[in-house]
Amino acid sequence: MDNKTPDSLKNIFKAIDIAYNSNLFKNAKNDLTNWVNQGVLLLNTSLTFEKKEDKKQQAKRQLAHAKIWKSFTKEIIEKILSSKNKIAMFLWGNDAHNLVYKSIKDKEFQKTNHSRTPQIIPSANIMLLMASHPSPLYVNRGGDFLEVTPNHFLECDKFLAENKINWISL
Repeated sequence: MDNKTPDSLKNIFKAIDIAYNSNLFKNAKNDLTNWVNQGVLLLNTSLTFEKKEDKKQQAKRQLAHAKIWKSFTKEIIEKILSSKNKIAMFLWGNDAHNLVYKSIKDKEFQKTNHSRTPQIIPSANIMLLMASHPSPLYVNRGGDFLEVTPNHFLECDKFLAENKINWISL
């Protein structure tokens, strides 16, 4: 098993370090069990991929895998959106933004701009926090992940209040 921290997770840890003035990035382990125990679900639009040497082949396979997982991921999103619980959803990347927005029942809210400021879905107790994907591909090419997301963690804390997540505890 590969225990190397994925680059996207490294950027998530960096955003947490910025928000909480912590050293999670330097000291982080890949075991996110404590987040899971606090109710955190990390969900990607594609849950598997096939590694190919050829970059074009890789991109094509990733699209194919995304199609395989689309209905499953959409079902999970719809369950979350129908929950009566207070939930904060971090939507990182256009695929996440689009998938969630298309699943929101409130058609007027669905038309709103994909704002980088926290939004609460009317008639739901769900906060949406949107930024670019944490992948180095986006972060290093002008994506706003490390600029926007640290504040999103703090906004999430305020929104969840006494049920906030202890992000720096791994």
